[in-house]
Amino acid sequence: EDVQAEIDEAKQEAERAKQEAQQAKTTADGKNSVFTQSTQPSITGRKIGDVWFDTSRDNLMYRFNGTQWVEAKWGEQSIVANSITANHIKSLVGLNVNDQFIVDSNGNVKFAGHLEGASGSFTGTVNAKAGYFGDNLSLVNGKLRISRPDGAVWMQDGMVKQDFNVTSVDPYDMDYVNLSGNLIDGVFRASRGFYRAGYEAIVGGGDYRDIRDPDKGWSVKFTTYEFVHSARYLVIGYRKGINVTNPRHNTQVWEGDNRLYIEWHEPGGRPNQAPIIIDLGTPTYEVRNFQLRIGVNKSDVSGNNTIIFRIDRVFLTDDIPAIG
Repeated sequence: EDVQAEIDEAKQEAERAKQEAQQAKTTADGKNSVFTQSTQPSITGRKIGDVWFDTSRDNLMYRFNGTQWVEAKWGEQSIVANSITANHIKSLVGLNVNDQFIVDSNGNVKFAGHLEGASGSFTGTVNAKAGYFGDNLSLVNGKLRISRPDGAVWMQDGMVKQDFNVTSVDPYDMDYVNLSGNLIDGVFRASRGFYRAGYEAIVGGGDYRDIRDPDKGWSVKFTTYEFVHSARYLVIGYRKGINVTNPRHNTQVWEGDNRLYIEWHEPGGRPNQAPIIIDLGTPTYEVRNFQLRIGVNKSDVSGNNTIIFRIDRVFLTDDIPAIG
């Protein structure tokens, strides 16, 4: 049995040698052989420089170095051609085109220059600092910008350059004058383009009662504004009447029992523009109610003092404007 096994093994070796000999091709100089097969050729009888194309690995080329088959790689200048046509380009470790287009072994791509295409789709995240998407949508410093057809910027950094008018309850729900215990009329009356109130109607004097609320900074309510919190800032265009009778007083804004704002104004009404700007925080799109109140101290009024003011406009905005 041992003899027969040795005979069978010798036949197999002979057959393999025969197949290799049939598959081997002599190179042009008649010294080296080229093998095209899926299994590694025997190193017996091989010469330095013999070549083997491994058909099981897309004809990966090996050279015999005298002791073993070594993978042969092409150098950077090995192929010089105006163009190469191929159905597929496959790399085991990645792709590098002149350090301008790089694909690593994990499929991550880096490129320099300009990318153009008719269409495309992404299933992951796209990070960019700048770019254009049609005529009106762009990225500037990583922030979204939307421009109108005339070129004016409508939205920048996610903020819309647009304001939303806020209206008061109608009629104004201002506090009433208390005359000898009788509530007779709203404390501020419109006259010659301004709202006016004699000081006694507010702090008391003669038959008038003091109608100031001590729990709200000794102030009286002018009106209530109700709005949907859809922008960052509330702007109330408070304008003082320039008049020597206009006394020192203050403007206050309350939300419920929480005072959000107070500012004192000096006698005479100068400077007359005193916009109230309140940071409402991140929009919640919920309904909010604010009271605009006027406060005055008894020690600051006398004689014919009359509080004089008007409201130019009230609005919500994401962009603080220059109030003029």
